[in-house]
This record gives sequence, C-alpha cells and structure tokens, in this order.
Amino acid sequence: MSAYPKTLRKTVTEIYNKAVSTGSVVKFESTSKYLKTSNSSESSLKYHLTYCDIDAQKPQKPEREDVVKEKFNPFLKHEPELTVLDNIMDNEYKLVLNKYPIVDEHLLLVTQKQVPQSSLLNPNDLNAAYKLLKTLQQEFDEEEEDDDEDDEDVKKERYAVFYNCGPNSGFSIDHKHLQCIKLPNKLKTYQDFLVQENPEPFIPNVKRQPLEYESVAYANFNVPLPKNLNNDDEYLVMCYVSLLQRALTYFQQWEIEDPKDRMPTSYSFIMTTDWMTIIPRSKSVAEVEFEDSKYTLGTNALGYLHMLLFKEEQKKLYEDMLAKKDSTPVEDFLLACGFPNNFGAAPGENDY
Repeated sequence: MSAYPKTLRKTVTEIYNKAVSTGSVVKFESTSKYLKTSNSSESSLKYHLTYCDIDAQKPQKPEREDVVKEKFNPFLKHEPELTVLDNIMDNEYKLVLNKYPIVDEHLLLVTQKQVPQSSLLNPNDLNAAYKLLKTLQQEFDEEEEDDDEDDEDVKKERYAVFYNCGPNSGFSIDHKHLQCIKLPNKLKTYQDFLVQENPEPFIPNVKRQPLEYESVAYANFNVPLPKNLNNDDEYLVMCYVSLLQRALTYFQQWEIEDPKDRMPTSYSFIMTTDWMTIIPRSKSVAEVEFEDSKYTLGTNALGYLHMLLFKEEQKKLYEDMLAKKDSTPVEDFLLACGFPNNFGAAPGENDY
C-alpha cells in the first residue's frame, strides 16, 4: 500500500494556492537566470542562479521586551493551513508546505517526533522520501502523456528530495526533515551527466566504488538508481550507507585527540528517481572574491544541485557574474563549503 494518495500532486497544488491566497504561505518574488560554467573542463554544466531580497519581503513581527527569546521549532506546532498529509507511515511523518518558499510548492517531510537534524537517515526515512518522489513523478508523467503539446523543456521537469545533515550542512531547524522540490526547467546537474554516462544501477562496495564526477572541484559520491525498486527498501539503505561511508572518511581526523576539536560530521544528501548523491560538507557559509569585492554566501544541499540563492547583499555579485559570464565565484564557493575532489583515489581499508 502506498504511503501517498495518487492524487497527491493535485492536492499539493490546491493547498498551496489556498495558503498563498490567505497569506499562510508567503511566496517570495525572485528572479532566476542560468549561467553556463566558465570552467573549461566541463563546458556543459549550468548553474541556476536566483536573486531574492528576502529581508525586504519577509514579514517582521514586533519584538516584545517582556518575552524571553527561545529557539522556536515550527514543526512541533500543528498548522492545518500548511499541512498536506498529517499521517504518513503509521503517523511517523507529516508532509507540510514551506511557509516561506522561493520555489513553488516546496514540501517538507517532517518526523512527528523531534529528532536531531544530525541523525542518520533510517530505512523509513529513505522509503518515505523515495515513495514521495515516485508518487509526484508518476503523476506528473501521466499528465504529460495526456498533454498534446510537445514541449521538451516541460517534460524534463523532475522532483528531488534533499537532506541537510549536520551543523555545516546549512539546515535552519534542528528537527529531522527532508525537503522536496520540483527542479527548474532545463536544469541538468553533474549527477545527470554522470548517470547518463554510467546508467547501470549498482550498490557500491570494495570492488566497485561510488561514481565520482571528475570535472567539479568538490568531493562527490553518487550512484544510479533502478527505474523501479518494487518496494525494495533495503536497496536504498545499502546505497545510502555505501555513499555515507565514503563521505565519512573526511571526518575521521585521527590526529586530533580531543573529539571536541574535530570537525563535526556534515553532508548533503540528494535523491531523484534516477540517482542518489552525498556531498561531505565542511561549511555552510564561505567568503568569495570577485572583481576586487568580497561576498559571503551560504547554501544547503541545493548548491550541489546547481541552484544558488543571492540575497540583497550579494546582488552586485549576481549581476556581475551574469554580465561577465563568469561562474568562478560559484565554483570557488562550492569547493570552500565541501572538500577537494580526490577523483580516482583508492578508498582506505576502513571505508566499507
């Protein structure tokens, strides 16, 4: 039995449109442009850059001096106007709308109980996430089959689930949640190119390592997924664990005796119906320099889906990069927030 109704996508759209019309969801106005990489080693890649003045659009609540400020967890509050499904997999999860989206119909798959965002994904997490993708994607595919218009760009739209794990991954709420978005038209990530060249699904092990994309500067571990897993939950778990084991080698730091001084384990997990990726993360925020000016950028897993956000303080960088068709700051930034790509390096004996 599916964890989601077949009409999920229509339900999401209806609830989202109503929430926007009533002000329960505040959709930020933004501008997006594609920028082709200026990296000569990979001319096919593009970045989806979005400029949004979030601070000017986000509602500001008046501060009260008599109230002691505490970290607020919105996921513990029941908000019917944002709730798509409130009982998934025996009430283990709920599916809600992002209250402040930049992308339409941005979904959050949230655990009902408060679990740290630094915790590993478990079999149910992966199963719920994959079935969410399949339900949304299958319904979308069926709609496209009924559409007489031959629009290749529209047909390439897909969904992705991502998980920001650990303090350097870019999460904002320390309560376990995976996020799901529809990918922009024409977006083709390095993972898509990699899996296109290596389409055969496999579970990485000592004899066969995860796929790595040589032409990006940051460490990346990837695996293609079968077209239909047929409820094979163990397959997702084995893929996840094998990718995670490779990513964890960046955090061993045996030379640092005091565990408190070691870099905390953080990574970006991304999955579509075609592939799974883990990117080890060293930072969520980094400084880049361009045209004699310095800028501070931040990202979660979306940066490694080639989707980057520029706020008001980074507007000049956004405009200058597009005008000069120079993606160098983006590539420097993604490397600074990850680890150097040691493409082809043999795994250590403890990596699996």
